[in-house]
Amino acid sequence: VDDNRLHVSPSAMENGRERRCKGGKRITNLSVCSWSVEGFTDLKYHETCKYMELQGIHICCMQEVRKPNSDYYVEDTGHLVITSGTSNVTTEWAGVGFIICPALRGQVQFLQLNNRACSIKVKTHNGSACITNVYAARNLVVNVEDKFKFYDDLERHVNSFSSNGLRIVVGDMNARLGE
Repeated sequence: VDDNRLHVSPSAMENGRERRCKGGKRITNLSVCSWSVEGFTDLKYHETCKYMELQGIHICCMQEVRKPNSDYYVEDTGHLVITSGTSNVTTEWAGVGFIICPALRGQVQFLQLNNRACSIKVKTHNGSACITNVYAARNLVVNVEDKFKFYDDLERHVNSFSSNGLRIVVGDMNARLGE
């Protein structure tokens, strides 16, 4: 996402220093990507971090992480990993999450809706931006009432975050046209 409203605030400091990416490069424009990981494993974590570093990506939004519970932790690389799952003991096919680069780790606030939608609010130059990450159920799996309820809940969730910047919804909507 490259938009004038997504410039990272130069006044936002971490430990008294400007926020910088690996290699010392100062963050001025926020770079966000989305990936349906089809199962979040250690290998996919390391691949994702490698691509984030090579491409200058600060936030990776992941869908279909297939993690049974919600969790957040800092990896040895310094990346913050957030997953939004369910406590249901059955096999989890949904789940969404984020990988946040080390420089932005202290600049995000997390809000979970359920195992198919969650958001982060990121401090930016012009206030804050809200990024909502979604993994919608396939049209053939849910009935019409459940689908409408999901999108109604999603709309309430997106609007529940106070944000004086952009509100971005990313993810896998599983849209099937003509079905």
